[in-house]
Amino acid sequence: ESTMLGTSAAAPTALLTGVVCPGGHGNNPIAERCMTCGARIVDHEPRQVERPSLGSLRMPSGESISVDSPVVMGRSPVAVGLINDEVPQNLVIDDELVSRNHAQLILEGWNVLISDLNSTNQTTIVLPGQSPRKVSAEESVLIIPGTEIYLGDHGPIVYEARR
Repeated sequence: ESTMLGTSAAAPTALLTGVVCPGGHGNNPIAERCMTCGARIVDHEPRQVERPSLGSLRMPSGESISVDSPVVMGRSPVAVGLINDEVPQNLVIDDELVSRNHAQLILEGWNVLISDLNSTNQTTIVLPGQSPRKVSAEESVLIIPGTEIYLGDHGPIVYEARR
């Protein structure tokens, strides 16, 4: 089992409404502490900020990739077009039971959502403290830090908070 991140052409960083910490890092408007440096956010005046990485995906191997743009996951993923006007990353998972294009992470504002891409062996998520749940191709499900993602039997791929 191996994974490989294939990066696409650099795309402009998304601009979002957020707040800025004393170090100048953009954050979710509801944040109390900076997700980049941990500093307490004292100025809650909303402004346009570049979206930072919204976390990471930790693979079963221990390898980790940053969630700073949409991610298409699969055995031989091909991102067709843009996702919310952004060029997605391709996350290659070397497992014959994983579909070529299995699932994708979508970034909407400060949220990370997952959807299945009509995979053969389904996508299952386990949100912290909840039972496993299948994700269908017709839906995009909000995931939170600690969510475990299974592509067929491959996993867990854990979505972790940046800080």
